[in-house]
Amino acid sequence: MIDKTKATVQKLRGGYYTPKWIADYLWSWVSESSPSSVLEPSAGDGSLIRPIVEGTSQPKVSAVELLKPESEKIKQHFPNAKNVSVINSDFYEWYSEYRGEAFEGMVSNPPYIRYQYLSEEQRSIQSKILEHNGLKSNKLINAWVAFVVASLELMEPSARVAFVLPTDLLQVSYAKELRRFMLHKLSELSLITFEKTLFSDLEQNTLLVLGQVRTKGDTSYDTVFKHVSVENDEIPKLSEVEPVDPPDAYADKWNDLFLNTHDSKVVRQINSEKSIDFSSVAKVEVGVTTGANSFFSLTNKQVINMNAEDFVTPLLGRSVSVEGITYSAQTQMSNDAAGRKDWLLTLNGTSYQELPKNLKRYILEAESAQINTAYKLRIRTHWYQIPGVWIPDAFLLRRIGQVPRFILNEYNAVSTDTFHRVRFLGNVDSKLIVFSFYSSLTLMSLELAGRQFAGGALEILPGDTKNIRLPYIDYHKGLSDEKLKQLDILLQQGLYSEATDYVDHVLVSEYCASYEPIETKRILGVLRSKRIN
Repeated sequence: MIDKTKATVQKLRGGYYTPKWIADYLWSWVSESSPSSVLEPSAGDGSLIRPIVEGTSQPKVSAVELLKPESEKIKQHFPNAKNVSVINSDFYEWYSEYRGEAFEGMVSNPPYIRYQYLSEEQRSIQSKILEHNGLKSNKLINAWVAFVVASLELMEPSARVAFVLPTDLLQVSYAKELRRFMLHKLSELSLITFEKTLFSDLEQNTLLVLGQVRTKGDTSYDTVFKHVSVENDEIPKLSEVEPVDPPDAYADKWNDLFLNTHDSKVVRQINSEKSIDFSSVAKVEVGVTTGANSFFSLTNKQVINMNAEDFVTPLLGRSVSVEGITYSAQTQMSNDAAGRKDWLLTLNGTSYQELPKNLKRYILEAESAQINTAYKLRIRTHWYQIPGVWIPDAFLLRRIGQVPRFILNEYNAVSTDTFHRVRFLGNVDSKLIVFSFYSSLTLMSLELAGRQFAGGALEILPGDTKNIRLPYIDYHKGLSDEKLKQLDILLQQGLYSEATDYVDHVLVSEYCASYEPIETKRILGVLRSKRIN
């Protein structure tokens, strides 16, 4: 069912095996309800089954595993476990054909498989699972979402369930409906997050989700909600954790779980009274998707040698290609001198016959190397013509480290999809918006709007910008070049805290911003330290 030429076996199976202490904790929660039957829908080598087999109670266990070698490991690890039934099958196929009784418990570390790695049959079943349970299906949804939904569908009322899930559950738009589904399905829902990643070779951070399915006839849809943040391997018993108000079921993200009640209240007040939506002053789109950066990105020397001066546009391809907060003629000259690929080959509206001889040869050599067979290139009418190239007002770096990179475009450049393209709306002052972007208020909102990755990176997608906030001021009012230059100097020197203090001071004292920088910077510090540390 899976095209194994597309990715590694681990990527295709999506398997990262659960540490022993986590497996023990998950089963200790589920076993408290004394289930007579347990489902493990992505069993791997049986790491989650081990504590069940070693326990005093011996419920019937249905262990589903896609890969034959892995399913054989389970049998080898537990040769005398007569209560364990190993099913070597794709879970989606097994789910579609299963007509047995519902299960009284579940432990699961679902596979993390991107939509493009699923077969057409798997995609079809995944869509049916989601739609049958009232969720929408789209091409962004990872396999773990449908695994969770299908697994919960197979549970008896009052069944206890325990998952290891990516923190995408809290941070990506396609998980919004899943969160709502879980609040609807479960009478108890507990999330356990970790200061350190559980899987060192996995790009995503992970969390534990423990819940209890509602009893039959429970239409209250009230959910006892708990959240525990763990700094080490010692997870408290959930019975010792006090419930808190559940997060908003309709919120785009649940990143504010990492804030205490007071700070959450401050953020809500700022969002409603003291800030504006970034998307009200700017439109953000992904950078140019070339389909083959190695072909379309050229050095100045290549441009000259191919007589291609009339067929290129200045290009911001990498974050190292610009030091400050402006992309200028001087920036382009510096990149040229460094031999960087800072020109984009843009041939739209030009026929092949019109091109210089050396540029024609360049295209033919690429075809001989089969560069044009890449999917995004072969679906074009002319593979070497990039659609959707336009000059933005500014660039926003997609993945953020310590602070964002928001760069004014002063040289009519374009960017690859390493950067997002920003177009300002109306007659707002672009310099003032870039300046305000480095306020503690906006940086705080970025931490809440973005998606965190293991290693500390924060990813911002165009859809996230509706949750990015700017201080509530008049953005038609100008900003002096000196103030922008002072900010630029501080950022280039790595004095990020001082840069934020400077912006906050100017906005409050000269532009009548009403937020409290002491509060926003403190909350920013909490969120940033959790991400980076």
